[in-house]
Amino acid sequence: MSMGINTDYNQAGYGNSSVYGYGTSVVQKERKKEDDILDDLSKRFTNADISVGSDSSFPIKSSHKEFSVILSEDEMNILKNGSNEEKEKLYKTIESSIKTLSDLSEKMKDDENYGKFDLGLSINNGNIISYLASDGKNSYSAGSIDDLIKEISNRNKEQDKETED
Repeated sequence: MSMGINTDYNQAGYGNSSVYGYGTSVVQKERKKEDDILDDLSKRFTNADISVGSDSSFPIKSSHKEFSVILSEDEMNILKNGSNEEKEKLYKTIESSIKTLSDLSEKMKDDENYGKFDLGLSINNGNIISYLASDGKNSYSAGSIDDLIKEISNRNKEQDKETED
């Protein structure tokens, strides 16, 4: 009989029943903590779907909100275990990045050359931000809003050339 901690969701392991309570595993507790953090973030940032993943989870998941925010595991660990200062810095980064996306969204609405885009951002490894856009066919990722706009503009120029030919 194994005395190790069982990470199976459906049954308590012999080794964890006395430490964590019968029927609860370490993995369940960690997932619950992550779910609580994501719930808190969704209340703070009501216009964004927030998930944990990577840029590779791009294109932006079908979002019911205005923006998608993808946090890396490193950022989730900061929110779970970091100091209050680290957490507050990350919250401010998310807030200012969403504001930047909101400004871009308004600009795109006013300019018919952009078309319809889903916008998002990815924050990973020490608050490095990638701004993301998807028009359903193509996905774009850039380190700054200006670079993202250039990529989208280049796409529009290429499509205009194709229509002329």
